[in-house]
Amino acid sequence: MRAFLGGLGRATISLIFAGLLILVPQQAAVAAGSAVGIGFHYSSTTTEAGQCSAGVEIGLYDLFGDHTTADSLIPIALHRSGHVLFYSDSACSVPVTSVAILAGSSSVTFYFKDLKPETIILVGTTGSYGSVIFPMTITPATMPPPTATPVGDNPQWLVTILASLTIIGVFFMRKRMALQ
Repeated sequence: MRAFLGGLGRATISLIFAGLLILVPQQAAVAAGSAVGIGFHYSSTTTEAGQCSAGVEIGLYDLFGDHTTADSLIPIALHRSGHVLFYSDSACSVPVTSVAILAGSSSVTFYFKDLKPETIILVGTTGSYGSVIFPMTITPATMPPPTATPVGDNPQWLVTILASLTIIGVFFMRKRMALQ
């Protein structure tokens, strides 16, 4: 006999006896196990130089890789390679060097910003659950497209061009007269 459960939450238990599948209409609650480590969760491995990153989550995980909650406060020291600075807010205005997973929570979110395009390593270190590393590429900042007023929308363009041509014409006329 084997029972198969499908992750955290509610699951229907399926029993297999000698190749015969029997669905038992019993619901079971599957709970996360004790924390064994920490891990990063971030939606991308790149971010743009000079921009505040999206939230980076460091979470507690059990033996099966499921999120689990902290029994007590878990401080996490943040380290990095490169020129990255860490922040506690999404505007990247409150610098931090550490964060903490609160008792009863499974993760904490922080943000970072780097002004220089480079490849970096983010590191989170705890006393109880070891360290985790996350490679990240900081890409060059994208320049906004130039904004220019279309010539037809600005009648001043004709005045500017005529004034410039007049100045150039006077210069060459004086030059020609000086050569005679």
